[in-house]
Amino acid sequence: MTEPELNRIYCMEALDFMDLLRDESVHMVLTDPPYGVDFQSNMPREGFEKDRIKNDGLDAALKVQRACMKRYSRLLVPGGVLAVFCAGGGPRPLLPKFWELISDTPGLKIENVLVWDRLDIGLGWRYRPQWESIIIAIKGDDRRCWNGPSNRSNVLRCARIIPQAGEHPTPKPVSLLLDLIWDNTNEDEVVLDPFCGGGSVPYACAREKRNFYACDLEQRYVDMSQKRVMLEQRQLKMF
Repeated sequence: MTEPELNRIYCMEALDFMDLLRDESVHMVLTDPPYGVDFQSNMPREGFEKDRIKNDGLDAALKVQRACMKRYSRLLVPGGVLAVFCAGGGPRPLLPKFWELISDTPGLKIENVLVWDRLDIGLGWRYRPQWESIIIAIKGDDRRCWNGPSNRSNVLRCARIIPQAGEHPTPKPVSLLLDLIWDNTNEDEVVLDPFCGGGSVPYACAREKRNFYACDLEQRYVDMSQKRVMLEQRQLKMF
């Protein structure tokens, strides 16, 4: 396969997809990979089956992310930004393990860890989950771009999305992604999301006039995401 096209979503495994991209060809990686929590949706779809996230066992997720970090370092331009979603709290040491993976990757330096306050509590018992983390790392010593305000907090408050039947089970709010894209990239630059799920990152890129590379393992989500992006691109042309 030749190099993937910009602004098209591919049905591919993330590592294979990134191997097709040129060195230093993206300005930001913004992605929501499997956390390693063995996620299963509470909402059944066809029949009584409930969605599961592939490669979401702890060992599988860490193995994939270890390989991803090396590729992120290769693909980012100097000063480019990695923003990767990770779990918040719970009994498994997921955040420190992801943190360690990034810290051990040559070329990447952790700048901050953001808290995404989802504004309502999840399922469970005692200290029920309300936050997730977003690890921010820079390629090299200094970031190349900052468009956000000087007083931006590292706690981002944004209501979580409750997926409807047939939608991706773990969507991220577009408004949250818009802030991250705006803060860390300029117009016409390139954002990579190799775990694009329901397509919120490509959609946000279309909204903010950024280009994107994106892929996902499941064809039904790729089709859903591509349709979503195309509708937004048509709206932008009309107005």
